This record gives sequence, C-alpha cells and structure tokens, in this order.
Amino acid sequence: MRVEFQFYATLREAVGDKRIVREVDEGATVQEALEGITGEFDGLDALLFRADGGIRPHITVALNGDPIVGDPAEVTLSADDTLVLTPGVSGGRGPRLPMGTTASTNPRRRRAQAPSLAHPVPGRARPVPGRDGHVPTRARPVPGRADPASASIGPAAGGDAR
Repeated sequence: MRVEFQFYATLREAVGDKRIVREVDEGATVQEALEGITGEFDGLDALLFRADGGIRPHITVALNGDPIVGDPAEVTLSADDTLVLTPGVSGGRGPRLPMGTTASTNPRRRRAQAPSLAHPVPGRARPVPGRDGHVPTRARPVPGRADPASASIGPAAGGDAR
C-alpha cells in the first residue's frame, strides 16, 4: 500500500525532499514504515531513532495530521496515509526591545531600529523595558529653563505673594 512521508527541518535536509511516497506492506506499523525508509537516506536513522530503537523524544510523528501519542509500533497504517515527521524546535526569547522596533541581525539596521539598546552611551544605564515592552523615559531638563517639577506656582505652592 502507498504511504506518503513528509519531513521538516533537519529531517528534510537528511532526506533531500519534503515529501516522498513509498510502498509498505499491508498492515505495517508506523515504526516498521519508518525503519523501512531509514536505510534509503544517510543519517536519517540517527536523527529518528535512539540506540534502543525507539523514536527520539523530540521527534513528533503525526498520522494524517494527528500526533501519535502512544507507541508507533502499535499504530497500524492504512492505504494512502500520510506520516509527518517534525523535529522539535527550540530556542530562547530574543532581546526585549521597545515597542515599535524590531530585532535584526544586521548591525547597521539594528543601530537604526533601536539606537538606545544597540549602542548605549558609556557610563549611562541602559533603559530596560517593562513587562509590556514600554521603555520608561525621563524628561530631561532644557538648558536655560527651570525644572517645572520644582518651580513654585504662586502663593498656593508656598511661594511669596508680595
């Protein structure tokens, strides 16, 4: 019977194609079908299976769009089934940037997008975004003007009313 295999990420690189179609024996299990194709492609066996023959835990095997949660050796294939093999994707959270900016691997673009985070002024603390991504800003005094927060405003503010 005919079974389609779909591969993603490193598995696709090992196979060289996203999709392949193979004939498997009637009543074959998912495990048997996977073992049958590993001999065709160098390195696929090491990517799919542990030393004890089980499928590696970071590999997701889906049958007709539904992930297989049990033992693949107990799941029987039918004609025209599709097996999708996907390695787990890992990574971390990137830098937290102020809203309205985007991360870039190009240093020239990074400087233009988020200058306060890309190149902080030496000796000055770098602004740290809060949980909502907002970078708090502080009003800087303008030379030649009084600081409005400390200026008194008439008698109600404790000033002299003469």
